[in-house]
Parts: sequence; C-alpha cells; structure tokens
Amino acid sequence: MEGWCWALTLECLLGKSLFQVLESQSFTMNIKKVLPQLSVLPPPIPPLLSIPHRETVVNRVMNKLSLLHDKIYCALSGSAADAQTIAEMVNYQLDVHSIEVGEDPQVRSAATLVKNISYKYKEELSAHLIVAGWDKRGGGQVYVTLNGLLSRQPFAVGGSGSSYVYGFVDAEYRKAMSKEDCQQFVVNTLSLAMSRDGSSGGVAYLVTIDEKGAEEKCILGNELPTFYDQ
Repeated sequence: MEGWCWALTLECLLGKSLFQVLESQSFTMNIKKVLPQLSVLPPPIPPLLSIPHRETVVNRVMNKLSLLHDKIYCALSGSAADAQTIAEMVNYQLDVHSIEVGEDPQVRSAATLVKNISYKYKEELSAHLIVAGWDKRGGGQVYVTLNGLLSRQPFAVGGSGSSYVYGFVDAEYRKAMSKEDCQQFVVNTLSLAMSRDGSSGGVAYLVTIDEKGAEEKCILGNELPTFYDQ
C-alpha cells in the first residue's frame, strides 16, 4: 500500500491530474508491482458530475382538509409540514380519547388539543388550523385556534387568500342557510380567494359534516364559478 501511495503522489507532483494518474499505463504497472497478490486491479474511477438543484415544486392539488375523527376535520394553513404534524398528533390523541370515553369525541375537545399544541410550540411551529365538525352535544361547530387562541365562530376563514374575501363573507353569510346554500357560499368564497391570491389555486375540496357523517367532494379548477374580472 505504501508503494501505491508513493506512485500516486509522485505522478501528481509531476503535474498530472488525478484522473490522468489513475488512467496512466505507468501507474497501472506500479500497482501491479506493489500489489502482485491482486488478481483483479481496482476498477477505474468513473467521472462524476453534480449541479445544485434549485427548483421549487408547487403542489396545487393538495387536500388541506385533514381528518381528525369521523365527524371532525381541520383546515390547514401556514407551513404544510407543521400543520400536518399537528393534525396527525391530534388524530392519534382523539382515537385514544374516544376509546377511553367509549363514544365519539366532542368538537371542542379536538379544538382544545389543537390549541394546546399550537400554544406549546408557538415558537417552533408556523401553522393555523380551523377545526370544524359535528357532535351530539353541540351540533355543528367551527373553532379558530391561531397561536393558542380558542374561539367558536359561526364561520372562519384563514390562509394566504383569506385577506381578499373578508368583505365577501361578511356580506354573504346568513344564519340558518340550507346545506346547498352553505356549499355554494364556500365554493364562491374559495373561487374568489384563488383568483386573487398567487399562492392559492388548483382545485377546491369540500367536506360537509352532519349527524349522518362526513361527505367529501372535490371541485376541479375548470368547474369553479367565475366572476366579472375572470
């Protein structure tokens, strides 16, 4: 091995590159002299090429409605990784909780878990989850949990596109709307937000939750309603 290293060092000092040394006939002969016990010489080193990868992959069809329990969902915004981590933690804790109490968990219990995790890790995580669902005690409920806040609201909006539609939802929301009216209200809101916000777009996911269960629906981009500026 010392002779091998000596031959490599000597020829590099003579001004040859590493690849030239390794591929040269004189260096191969030196290896044969130093390592006669080898029946097969080490294979030549293949050339390697590397370039920095700077592309950004954007997913415009990600489902940001995450299941927490059978009749409880949350809407994710902020860092996708942080929001999904919180949702998975709450999903696991709700499964354990439902087994302990012997019934489906309350929507407020799910929102409280989200609130506790969001507040405990407020310096490490960047996420806002809107928790909504149905239970036999409170019926349909919607909670906001930003930075440890827990507040029940008749409706809530969040994410990068929400700032464009606050006026619309304030003007169009009505109490005691039918199921169809609620769905159309949500679709119109999403369509307006997606048309204004550069970080939103793709498709719209809806989930309708009542005493019978949850009904999921996906609306493609070409099926969304359009407005005068579109």
